[in-house]
Amino acid sequence: MQKAFNLIAEIYPDKKAMVEYLFKDIQARITDNDIIPFSQITTIHFARFVLLPEVKHEDGSTKFPPYLAFSTNYDGDLDNHLEEICKVTQGTFDQVFICCKDFPKGEITDIDRIAFMKRNSDYRAYFYQGSYERSVGQILEEEKRRQIAMGYIDTLDPFVNHDPHTVRDGILNVLKEAGHDKPYPKVIRPTLSLWQILQVIGTVILILACLIPFVLVLLYHEIRDAKKLQGIQWDYSHTQKLAQQEDQIVQNQLTHLVEVKPGWFRLFTLKMVLGGIAWLAKYYFNKGKLGNIPTIHFARWVLIDGGKRLLFFSNFDGSWESYLGDFIDKAAVGLTGVWSNTIGFPKTLLLLFQGARDEVRFKAWARAHQIPTQVWYSAYKDLSLTNINNNTAIQEGLAERPHGEALVELLERY
Repeated sequence: MQKAFNLIAEIYPDKKAMVEYLFKDIQARITDNDIIPFSQITTIHFARFVLLPEVKHEDGSTKFPPYLAFSTNYDGDLDNHLEEICKVTQGTFDQVFICCKDFPKGEITDIDRIAFMKRNSDYRAYFYQGSYERSVGQILEEEKRRQIAMGYIDTLDPFVNHDPHTVRDGILNVLKEAGHDKPYPKVIRPTLSLWQILQVIGTVILILACLIPFVLVLLYHEIRDAKKLQGIQWDYSHTQKLAQQEDQIVQNQLTHLVEVKPGWFRLFTLKMVLGGIAWLAKYYFNKGKLGNIPTIHFARWVLIDGGKRLLFFSNFDGSWESYLGDFIDKAAVGLTGVWSNTIGFPKTLLLLFQGARDEVRFKAWARAHQIPTQVWYSAYKDLSLTNINNNTAIQEGLAERPHGEALVELLERY
């Protein structure tokens, strides 16, 4: 089972430069560095280290302290995941976490390290997974099987009309000979029980009963917020710094941090929308698309600082421009529903409308609140989400031994 781990710990401001130096070394040798050799940690899909900068009030006092954020998308049980990190690093990751104010001192054991990580990760992640319930091992193995099958297909005479059943049997034989024929269980996506359906109906009835007063309060906030809305201009130096990290491999990443609009109403509304998205991600958007976007491997929203700020992590395929363009074209309603509750977001109507449709302002706002990610690791950097889901469809199809048109469609996936 894929899960999201979020460690966010306050750091000593005077240790920031030291950590940035370490991060440069880690990123330069991301898979096999001496501090956290990510490729040896078999439970990690994606991981990142981010320094969240200190924010001050106008009088110079601290509004939000500086933090170290460490996040992973991982497989299985949290304890096993953290134990594996400790086992692989053998204490070398202390060089990073020693910058944190409550990191243990003196003789440190793995029990101390795990306690520290758990203590600083008590955050709910509103979480989406594009490669639903497939482990790192399965994703890599299915790609290996596709490559083996392609090697066999390439030996076939392209000018001969081959019988599909013969081709399928040939693929199965070469996979068996190579020792890559053990089937994985079919991906089972959750369905709603009768009790859950009744709960949904009850929730909808409750929402409808409260709809009119909610809309009236919402309109009041939207009119008031629109009056406070200020223009946002592109900071090209900031954008250039961010762009230097992008388009290095098939995938990209985004770290985004913004303040939630003050007051209980906006926080309540934001939690309601995020809860709805997390529910839909589990029961509806579990086939490789969030909204209608087929490029997001993992995404999560995390409320920090007592609900005063919203942190967003995403791992996706393609460029930043295409990613934001997909958000606008294919998921603007959900996107607006979330970030309309945060400061500086474009003017919205009834929570879900306008907002992200203001493309120029939305993209400027998104860049303005994007934070450089100092360390970013992908366990399968050459695979798009489409590749991953296609590979799974191939393996499940071979296991079912289809005939006729279904078999032809299966072979066309290669």
